[in-house]
Amino acid sequence: MIQAHSAFAAIFLPRAKRLAARVGVTWPAEFEEATRRSLLRSLQMEI
Repeated sequence: MIQAHSAFAAIFLPRAKRLAARVGVTWPAEFEEATRRSLLRSLQMEI
C-alpha cells in the first residue's frame, strides 16, 4: 500500500503543481514539505 501511494504521489504532484501554476493558484509548498517530513519520519516513505 505504501508503494502504491508513493507511486501515485510521484504521478500526481508534478501534474498538480503544473495545474496550480496554470490557473494561478499558489502551491501549498510549506504543507507539502511538512507532509513529506511526516511521511519520512513515521513511515520511512519518501515521495
